[in-house]
Amino acid sequence: MKHIYTLTLFIFITSTLAAQSPASFDSSFDGDGRSLYPLTTINTLPNYKGYHLLQPDGKIVFCTNRNLGNNKYEAVVARLNPNGSPDSAFANFGTFSYPVAPDDNLAVGLVRQSDGKIVTAGICKTANSLDINNIFLIRLQSNGTLDTTFGIGGISILTLSEYGTERLTNIKQMSSGSFVVSGYITIDGFDSAYILKVKPNGKPDSSFAVNGVFRYPYNNGESTRFYDLEVLPDQSIISGGRTAGIQIDGIIVKVDSNGTLFNGFGIGGVFKKQLTYYDDDGIHDLKVLPNGEILAAGHAYENINTLYKAGFVLKLTPSGNLYSGFANNGFLFYNTPGTDNRFYGMAVEPGGKIVLTGYYYNNSTSNYDAMVVRLLSNGTPDTSFNHSKSYLYINWYKYAYGSSVLIQPDGKILLYGLATNNATSQIFLPAFTRLRGGESGSVMPLELLHFTATKKNNNTLLRWITANQLNLACFIVEKGENNFTFKAVAKVPAHNSGQKNEYIFQEENKFQGQCFYRLKMTDKDGSYRYSPTLSIINQDNTMDIYPTVTTSGITIQSTSSKGFSLYNSSGQFLRILSSGYNDISNEKSGVYFIKTKNSTVKIYKQ
Repeated sequence: MKHIYTLTLFIFITSTLAAQSPASFDSSFDGDGRSLYPLTTINTLPNYKGYHLLQPDGKIVFCTNRNLGNNKYEAVVARLNPNGSPDSAFANFGTFSYPVAPDDNLAVGLVRQSDGKIVTAGICKTANSLDINNIFLIRLQSNGTLDTTFGIGGISILTLSEYGTERLTNIKQMSSGSFVVSGYITIDGFDSAYILKVKPNGKPDSSFAVNGVFRYPYNNGESTRFYDLEVLPDQSIISGGRTAGIQIDGIIVKVDSNGTLFNGFGIGGVFKKQLTYYDDDGIHDLKVLPNGEILAAGHAYENINTLYKAGFVLKLTPSGNLYSGFANNGFLFYNTPGTDNRFYGMAVEPGGKIVLTGYYYNNSTSNYDAMVVRLLSNGTPDTSFNHSKSYLYINWYKYAYGSSVLIQPDGKILLYGLATNNATSQIFLPAFTRLRGGESGSVMPLELLHFTATKKNNNTLLRWITANQLNLACFIVEKGENNFTFKAVAKVPAHNSGQKNEYIFQEENKFQGQCFYRLKMTDKDGSYRYSPTLSIINQDNTMDIYPTVTTSGITIQSTSSKGFSLYNSSGQFLRILSSGYNDISNEKSGVYFIKTKNSTVKIYKQ
């Protein structure tokens, strides 16, 4: 009996440990960790993917479309309760759907404003078009009703090209409240990637690039698509995808807040990584780390003779070069031998581990299973994720695809994708899975409720408020005067309590230009995570220039009456301008820069 008892105890312990695997399903989510939303939609991969986000109250918002039959679709934003059930308090029993245009409508990107309003962006087909040729933004109140202060009745429909087929792939919000979206326009089989900046009211921001739109390429014969974008703390923007010329390259482009290629990144603002020769190879998700390093995920064939695609992850330095300390000189192919796998979504845990989702083709069942993979921060597979394996396959239905993934504050992993039993019917259901995720105690309970940086006389004043602060040791205030090169400038002891805690830090400004601040919130066990990064700008001369798109002249309003230099797009000095009206009607059409000692403003002469 002793041996039987010992064996029984061993089995019990083993099964208990199995339940505690980071990749185990969270039974508090719809009973078994998996949920299918009762809404028929279409499979939007590989060129478009749906996104989801988590509200502070734990509710889940996602975007997609509703299949109405007869090739008609409505844009959809829906909300789930934390347990995976539809939230009946949102819109129409959990689902907002709207026919932006008479035919095809697809909501692709999603952001939540600080006031709780939700903005989605997507593509629609107008009644007279042969294909999808417009993009739209919709803003909803927190309860899922249209916000009529945005656009026209809550909707902004924008046309970037009279002749091209417009595609939109994601949306992000800037600290100013403006929105930026990525995508591409197809004309006669040629793809031209773009970044569009939209004001908080839904109208294009004409001060950004040319009439609000940055275009790539610049007549270099490449066919380029942007699949994702991110906004950096200094309000510069990176966007990634693929570019096809003689070969196909993964591409990441960086532009400054005015929409000009950032010369301090890659080569002339562009990073490229040679892939293979197939259409949807490329970068499909981007993440910017607190130290400014960039992660990019996607998929490609390893070489021209490989039969199966593999997901990949690469890491760049803030200056746009491959980071040699990650994986194989900055690049990792994640292989499942003898079959396809692809990465579409990515999230980063507070400790730096990388979680990826996409799909895997199961040769034995001929099914497409959603796939979740976890890597260590150095790019090696995390074999502690799923019982000595770094991956987990999820079979909602016969065909399942992971589209986006996020990490909850409690460390759980929340996956969003699509699933169906019949791929040829194009009838898919939105699908969700929640995994246990981080090990117990690896995620701080700390909540950062408020964090601001302001100028007060000649000082910088930081204020922050926290809650659920239990085992925190201190806050390290870090400062960067050269973009993302941070140094610790102060150590603020923590006052642990479950109540709200308010902190103030002040230091003298001894710099000109832009400066960055962040908090390194450090626990007693040595673990830490970073706050968002804030910026402060000190300038000798402040100036306001209008209009930024002109045919004849511009007006400069400034606290200084001189020191305004006009440069062309090649950086060649042209002449000195003065405060007030300046006639530039004799200059050629194109981009120009007006510079002071500490400021640069871009204008466009038509």
